[in-house]
Amino acid sequence: MNTCMQCQYTFEGNYCPICGTQNNVPKITFRYLITEVLKVFMLEKGIFLTIRDFLMAPGKSAHIYLYRNRKKYVSPIIFLLVTSLIYSIVNKYFHVEESIMVDVQIDGFDDRAIKFTNQSMKWIQDNYGYANLIMSFFVAFFTWIIFRKGNLNYFEILSVLCYFEGVGMLFFTISALIKVFGKMDLFSYISFFMLVYVSTAVASVYRPLRISSYFKAFAAYLLGFIFFYISYIFVYFSLHAA
Repeated sequence: MNTCMQCQYTFEGNYCPICGTQNNVPKITFRYLITEVLKVFMLEKGIFLTIRDFLMAPGKSAHIYLYRNRKKYVSPIIFLLVTSLIYSIVNKYFHVEESIMVDVQIDGFDDRAIKFTNQSMKWIQDNYGYANLIMSFFVAFFTWIIFRKGNLNYFEILSVLCYFEGVGMLFFTISALIKVFGKMDLFSYISFFMLVYVSTAVASVYRPLRISSYFKAFAAYLLGFIFFYISYIFVYFSLHAA
């Protein structure tokens, strides 16, 4: 018989049936650390499985995470930060975002306005993980408002949005690599495709058979995107106006 060190319950076996604490916790060694890192990339339970499922069947995968098995996928916030980090590394190494910002110079804009816009966007460029996470709060809010008759609360919506946004960041990473190695600028197309993907994914979580669900999801994402950038520009201007 074993006594749980967490809840003091007496049991047989390797795990406490009350709190799930492991009876014999292994020592942390180099092999243990390598094993833990490799678990993240396992196809049975890891980032590759998460990418595959949320790319191929986002609505079904969201329902699995919300109602059936949350240990199957990487944590939603971790997934978004990891995929955004991958994009940030590609961007930092190949300077993709800088070329995009240069391409968006519009005739008729005051030079100071262009300079301010580029400066304000630099933080988002350098911190895509945080920026996407913050924007997800806005998108989740409008999704919650528009689908208020649904059975998901705000934080459940936020969780699945992190998965959808994470897959979207992988789209941008592929677009960046194509721009560098294939000399093709697909950023605008990928941006539109990401908007369609996230909207479709959100709609499939609610009522995928209703066309109105797709329009509602599209509106929620667009409103969240717009209000995020308006709020960000306002905060940035307030901090740098002086």
